[in-house]
Amino acid sequence: MDAARSTYERALTWFEWISRIPRGSGDTGRASVAVASWARDRGLEVTSDEFGNLVIRKDATPGREGEPSLALQAHLDMVCQKVAGSSHDFSRDPIDVVEEDGWLHADGTTLGADDGAGVAVCLAILEDEGLSHPSLEAVLTVDEEVGLVGAREMDCSRIRSRRMLNLDLTVAGQFVVGCSAGTEARVSLPLSRERGVREVVRLTLSGLRGGHSGIDIALPRHNAALLMGEVLSRLLSGGRPDGGHAETVAADGALAGLALVSLRSGEKRNAIPAEATAELALPAGAGPEAARDLDRALGPVRAALARACTGDDAGARLEAERLGEREVGLLSAKEAAAALALLSELPQGVSAMSREFPGATETSDNVSIVRLGEKGLDALVSVRTNRPGGAGPIVAGVRAACERAGAALEVEGGRDPWLCDPESPFVCEARATYRALFGEEPTVTTTHGGLECGVFSEALPGLEVFSLGPDVENAHTPSERMRLESLERLCAFVRALVEGTEPRMAVDQGR
Repeated sequence: MDAARSTYERALTWFEWISRIPRGSGDTGRASVAVASWARDRGLEVTSDEFGNLVIRKDATPGREGEPSLALQAHLDMVCQKVAGSSHDFSRDPIDVVEEDGWLHADGTTLGADDGAGVAVCLAILEDEGLSHPSLEAVLTVDEEVGLVGAREMDCSRIRSRRMLNLDLTVAGQFVVGCSAGTEARVSLPLSRERGVREVVRLTLSGLRGGHSGIDIALPRHNAALLMGEVLSRLLSGGRPDGGHAETVAADGALAGLALVSLRSGEKRNAIPAEATAELALPAGAGPEAARDLDRALGPVRAALARACTGDDAGARLEAERLGEREVGLLSAKEAAAALALLSELPQGVSAMSREFPGATETSDNVSIVRLGEKGLDALVSVRTNRPGGAGPIVAGVRAACERAGAALEVEGGRDPWLCDPESPFVCEARATYRALFGEEPTVTTTHGGLECGVFSEALPGLEVFSLGPDVENAHTPSERMRLESLERLCAFVRALVEGTEPRMAVDQGR
């Protein structure tokens, strides 16, 4: 077995190992302890902090002690999402990793290749006793997926390297030299209710692809929260609120006496909602005919959804379930219309593309979490931009919609995005290594996702850092999968860059 292939096999082993350890954001303690023990068992120096961030060091091999140290960087946590009806418990159950047709995926949950793949590559390189290398550091952080928390809380003076390879990208063949910054707009609209005993029907919209709100935002995919808002507007008022999103569902008449009880969609701030549920109360004293009327009204809506939800969203389905009678809080027609009108005015999708990096998204937003409950409507609008000040116009639009509706708005974030010199010596050295190994140039670009590179660049003056990774599709969703051939190429490249010698033979790209 050649050396590069051996590194890949090790990475697969350690990816499957880390996948057996619960490590959702906010629950990385066991993973941090396990990786620290793994490193100490191999005689490596380990430092950790109160948050669980790790720095693992390996001394340079003989003859390379004078070279600049190199840090490999990844995050331990993963986004935890599962398909409707799954009994998987992310706090206890291992991820069931499945290999199929050259890809790895999980059984009904997120795979966690973001960023378990990066962690696995770090461990494979650190474990390789046959590899010539300078002093190495593995910088493994926690809670990256919930606002880069681990990196922001870390004492970065513990990091000695001034060259860093971030292994948190989900597109192979790219060297990313910049990332977006995030701003969060929290919308809150108080609503009044009347209590009453009614028969309740639950509507469930599922089968949408969803995706990563940075990486996948430019793809033609629907937001389940906004799509359910359109469905409810049709059923309750027979028309779409003025100024809303492009019409998707059919314009059928409202059903007299229906009342909106609740709406829930989205679980993660960095994911496009793929499912939504709503509860409706049938008219007081309604007999079986009211449920039949609702079923008939849903027919044209389902047909319109089938026409609109194509491509990645072709599996969309709208289902109704009768839950029986119970006491619920009922929104009046006026209050429901106000809530749905505000929801329809919240912006969604790409607002600007990059001029410097063709094909790269520059500014976008995603209505990531929506809750309509007893106290009112709460929505989180997550804004991303790769340009300083780029979030301003979107936040202004959200503020204007809130003012029209009488809703409150809180804005958090607003850090500048990260951009490094694409012609830095480290990037140029890495490009030469990639070209020698694969016979082609990497694509130097930016990502619309968030990366810890910016945090470390601010904390470590003079740091040269860029990001790369394997192909990971549909990150942050139960459809997440990783292409194995791209992981093998990543391992070969990282090994060659660490070794610091021009590769003699390219990896078999057809493997």
